[in-house]
Amino acid sequence: MIFSHIAKNKRKTGLVVSVLLAAAIAVSGTFAWFTAKDSVTNRLSTDMVTDGSTTIVEIFNPPTIWKPGEEVTKRVYVVNTGSGDVLVRVSFEEILSKLKQPAKAKTAPLSGTEVPQLFNKDAFASWATLQSLGITTSPALPQGVEVRAKRIPENPQPNDPVTYTFVAWYTIPAGGGGTPSPFAGQAQRVTADFALNGTTLGVSNLAYWAYDGKDTTEASWAHFVDPKTGATPSAPPRADIGTPKTDITGKMIHLIYADQAVSGTTPTAGKWWYNETDGFFYYIGKVASGAMSGELLKSLKLDEKADVAYTGLDFDLIVNLEVIQNSKDAIRSNTGWNLANDQTMLTALDGFCV
Repeated sequence: MIFSHIAKNKRKTGLVVSVLLAAAIAVSGTFAWFTAKDSVTNRLSTDMVTDGSTTIVEIFNPPTIWKPGEEVTKRVYVVNTGSGDVLVRVSFEEILSKLKQPAKAKTAPLSGTEVPQLFNKDAFASWATLQSLGITTSPALPQGVEVRAKRIPENPQPNDPVTYTFVAWYTIPAGGGGTPSPFAGQAQRVTADFALNGTTLGVSNLAYWAYDGKDTTEASWAHFVDPKTGATPSAPPRADIGTPKTDITGKMIHLIYADQAVSGTTPTAGKWWYNETDGFFYYIGKVASGAMSGELLKSLKLDEKADVAYTGLDFDLIVNLEVIQNSKDAIRSNTGWNLANDQTMLTALDGFCV
């Protein structure tokens, strides 16, 4: 009888991972490898996750607002808190959701899958309220819509006419009516035609600006499958993870690896190596009991050329880690890592196996 165990769990937490320790049992001369798989989705917030035998340790400083050109620290290691030596490999999955373009004028606030075109109302905090100017609107403004006014010019001469320019926005409520809760309390862009007659402001053609949802692209680095076509091309080539080290969904998010990671033209002991044959990053060396792997990721960067479609983006980096005992038979077996025909990886790892 052959015993094996695979555990897989997907949770949406921070941008790195957990992994389960692998062990092995030999029965009647036949080997089976206790392998373990786990994955965690990272959306710029994170926890350290353990299973009692292996811990993912990270340093992560998420920004309040991720701006084009900004680099965010994201350092990832694997620590072996188990009692045996192990080998580790990692694969990535990505889910990138960008706003559908362009924004459109709507006749009502948000509904369904719409995403608001956000408006910076704080920039107009010094503008006068209509109430302070004794101005009323016709018709009355819908609930949540606010209009502010500014005298033109700001420093009028004694004989200048009283003229104003107006700006409007809609404050998104906490919930209900299909309103996406992540935008509660924020302002949505609103436009209208304004006509001031004495102390009455005529308001017409009121429009709420929103996007018709988001376009989502998914990609798996290991055994890549196109989710739309079902095609199964090869794993991303090394060129795609070299300079400029972009993700494979949008090409505007840079995965910056640690200095010792994925470097060189051949696998090097103590460093991570991207194997385009199967789409996995392999740590070239055993992670001994009580020891830590080298650093894989260093940071993430949103490209300076990221356009308006990246406003309000969702980017999930799902990091899948697999751990197995450091056995030559385990890395070759089809119940292990199945590397029997991958001479590059066998040459790199055999020296750390028993």
